[in-house]
Amino acid sequence: MCGRFTSLTYDEVADVIKGIEMSAPLNIMPDWPATRPNVYPKMRVTVIRPDGEGDAKEKLVPAELQWGFPVEWQQGVVFNTRIESAGKPLWRDSLAQRRCLVPAFSFFEPHQGEMALSPRTQKPMKRPYEFSLPDGSVLLMAAIWKEDWFSILTTEPNASVAPVHLRMPLVIAQNEIETWLHGDYGTLIDRSAINLTATPELPLAQPPSSTAGLPLAQPPTSTPKLPLI
Repeated sequence: MCGRFTSLTYDEVADVIKGIEMSAPLNIMPDWPATRPNVYPKMRVTVIRPDGEGDAKEKLVPAELQWGFPVEWQQGVVFNTRIESAGKPLWRDSLAQRRCLVPAFSFFEPHQGEMALSPRTQKPMKRPYEFSLPDGSVLLMAAIWKEDWFSILTTEPNASVAPVHLRMPLVIAQNEIETWLHGDYGTLIDRSAINLTATPELPLAQPPSSTAGLPLAQPPTSTPKLPLI
């Protein structure tokens, strides 16, 4: 489940759109200083979507949307959509009419077994890994939108992500953009051809001190019961 990624500015997203239109590599030079804000659910971010809805192949435009669909049955938002069940009522219309792309430099997933110490609380937490394209270019995540919100599509992990997490965002290659926005999304479920670099964000938590070599405590000597007189 993708719950954090590094975003681009509005102007950088506009440059990405130009690169898509020209079929050029999406190598965006960062503004100075080169810091990348982390985006979490409920935050606003610039996405790429067609200028309209439906099957018509309109011009791509940047749009600022909030990450996560509000729902009645929980206090938070639903910010990921499993592609295998994207035909459910909550997602059906958006999947059919309102697909978009979320540009990012990386996304994060927590490791299922490794633990790290939280820099904020110093308590154990699942060790986060950052995933990016090997050449450092912008990656594109498939998403759907409605009104003011969007949700990122997830799928089965490929060889890059599987050692860390059970799911991954549906990362779209540049030559698959048209298929995602207007074609058969079922052909994009398999992400085995997408190569990603995995980088641990935090060091492993230190294991507890070993007691190897220390003498074992001996149980107290029991007093034998005396016969009753």
